[in-house]
Amino acid sequence: MTKAAITRKINEALCGIVTVRRRGDKYIGKRGYFYRHGMDTTKLEVAITDKLKAIGFTVIITESSDNWNAWPKDSFFKVEFSVVEGDAV
Repeated sequence: MTKAAITRKINEALCGIVTVRRRGDKYIGKRGYFYRHGMDTTKLEVAITDKLKAIGFTVIITESSDNWNAWPKDSFFKVEFSVVEGDAV
């Protein structure tokens, strides 16, 4: 499967959860927030992993962060991950 096809499947699976961008072999998922409402980076990591596991990908989380800003609309969660290509369906 090509990188473009893998990226398309990842975007379809994570639509509504995070906005995904690809940089080389890594993917960066961002989710903006005004209020956290109990969400944190760990819960977002689990959501990403579960959604991608359901479509046949193995996910490796490499980095996650909570980028809080004084102006709330600029705050966002960021999760950087990669997928193991051989496990894609």
